[in-house]
Amino acid sequence: MCVGGSRQRPQPSAASAGARSERPGALPEPAGVSGSDAQQIALFNLFNEVRAHSASALVATGNVAPLGLSVREDLRTRLGWGLVFQLTPLSDESKASALKHAAREHGIALADDVPAYLLRYFRGDMSSLMTLLDELDRFSLEQKRAVTLSCYYAQCSQQKKARRMTTRPVRRPSFFKPLF
Repeated sequence: MCVGGSRQRPQPSAASAGARSERPGALPEPAGVSGSDAQQIALFNLFNEVRAHSASALVATGNVAPLGLSVREDLRTRLGWGLVFQLTPLSDESKASALKHAAREHGIALADDVPAYLLRYFRGDMSSLMTLLDELDRFSLEQKRAVTLSCYYAQCSQQKKARRMTTRPVRRPSFFKPLF
């Protein structure tokens, strides 16, 4: 489990001050909460401090839901009080749908075959895909074209030309002249 984050740092009490690292609301060993009673008590006290300050927040992450942790019962119930989400990776269909939705939100006329092509031949993480969509949007506005595969190919070729223009040929020193 990893615990951390607050919008505004609550004032530490003497009980939990020694258990925290330099970051507000972070445990020294994020994966080892279930280990010692001292860490669990410190986390319990930190949870109560954060709860007492309305402008603060506590974020906990882990591989299991809070109720499935092997920790003290009072800490387990405190961690289960808030919202609990299970995050799963998006399928390719969901990524394509998210790209189409983002394109509509930004007023981009995205051809139907572009998301499938990008998912097949480009890095599949959403951050990279959204960055590429922004670059395609900028390029299509400059070229006054719709975002299609041919627009994507044109952007790629323009980027290759720009890279060739910026790289200079390496000059050999005079002692590398041919002998004959």
